[in-house]
Amino acid sequence: MHIAAMPVRYVNRDAVPEAEIDAVKADLAANVPEGKPANVIERIVEGKLNKWYEENVLLDMPFIKNDEQTVGELVAALVGVLGENIQVRRFAKFALGEA
Repeated sequence: MHIAAMPVRYVNRDAVPEAEIDAVKADLAANVPEGKPANVIERIVEGKLNKWYEENVLLDMPFIKNDEQTVGELVAALVGVLGENIQVRRFAKFALGEA
C-alpha cells in the first residue's frame, strides 16, 4: 500500500547509485546561498540529502498510516514481534497510463 501511494525509487540507501548521490549533492550545494563557510555548506547539504532520502528511499520514508514512524522502523518493530528476520529486498509498482 505504501509503495502504491508514494513515489518510491529505491529500497534503501545502499541501493542508490553513487553517481546519483553525487549529482544530488552537487545540485543541493549549488542552491545554498553564497557566502556560507564550507563546513556550514556541508551540513546544509547533508540535511537536504537526508530529506531527499526521505522522499525517494522506501525504508527512510515516513509510514503512510503513522507518519511518526518510518517504514524501516515499522519493519524493525515487526522483526521484534515476530522473531523472524524480515527484509525488504525489492518491490514492483504498476501504474495505469505510465510507460
